Amino acid sequence: MFKFLKRSEQQLPIENSDFDAIEILILFANADGKIDENEKKNIVEFIKSQFPDKNATSLFNSLKVKSDNSISFNENINELNKKLSKSEKLELLRTIWKLILADGVVDKYEENLFYRIGDLIYIKRTELNKIKNT
Repeated sequence: MFKFLKRSEQQLPIENSDFDAIEILILFANADGKIDENEKKNIVEFIKSQFPDKNATSLFNSLKVKSDNSISFNENINELNKKLSKSEKLELLRTIWKLILADGVVDKYEENLFYRIGDLIYIKRTELNKIKNT
């Protein structure tokens, strides 16, 4: 799926930009002011799929702290645009939409952020709407 995430975490410090997709997922989960258990579970499962040999909960917690202290996600977006193919961007957006639905409530801020991220990573609105409607 995300080939650039397949590297060993031991080779990469937590600040490494290869964790941008996970940080964006955390940003979405926290868009309504809280990360519920279903949202956390979805992110941890995503981390496990990308880093099967790592402690996903520990990585989630570290990236959550980093995300909480972050002022902007522009660096994350720039890195995603450099590293991801269009199909990888679409897969990330599918994961984001699944995360938005995880708590059973589509918060207007989460939905707005979904469209905003899609626009920033150069995905057309029609494709974003397809993701939402599937």
